[in-house]
Amino acid sequence: DEGDMAAAVELGEAMLELAEDSFGPLHALTIDVTIELANVYYAAGDTVGAGTVLMLALEKTTEALGSEHPMTLDVLLDLANVYESEGRFEDALVMVMDAAENAEAAFGPAVPRTVDLRLEQARYLEQLGEYEEGARLLETTCGLVREQLGVHHARTADCLQQYGVLLSRGGDLPGARGALGEVVAIREGVLGADAPETLSTRIDVAALLREAG
Repeated sequence: DEGDMAAAVELGEAMLELAEDSFGPLHALTIDVTIELANVYYAAGDTVGAGTVLMLALEKTTEALGSEHPMTLDVLLDLANVYESEGRFEDALVMVMDAAENAEAAFGPAVPRTVDLRLEQARYLEQLGEYEEGARLLETTCGLVREQLGVHHARTADCLQQYGVLLSRGGDLPGARGALGEVVAIREGVLGADAPETLSTRIDVAALLREAG
């Protein structure tokens, strides 16, 4: 209940103060406690408090570990999720773009972490109605996934499905049909014609065909 959550927040704040006094603001334990406090705020429904504490965590991880460290990338993604819950999609996009660019600089464009962040970036672009920009991003990302994992890999199909749906929402129905048709072929070849993923993609393709007349 509300009383329990308020007590949890109060305890989290006390633990953070203790950690900072005992170990310093940039110690790994202090950073962990800061992030956990943000999670408590979020669970309590206080997204403003969660965002404020996560910005503090971001400052700490950036100074202590660097902007390209996985923990810093995770904090950026957590901030994006908080902003999304508040309907602040542009702010969420900025966080994810920063994380994706830092991940690409540190690990390369084709590693799973970078690819996942690029897919999230495309999702926020779609929510903001930036369909063409999102499609260009996914075209590049899906190409990298295909090159690294192969044409018939499930990750390739997942990326192409997101790409096809985004193309359709941007009005490029021929491109969407082509991308989703490729996904159907991959799903059928790997999973079989009756697999749920295959049927789901067939439904998307059918909807596009109806829309196109």
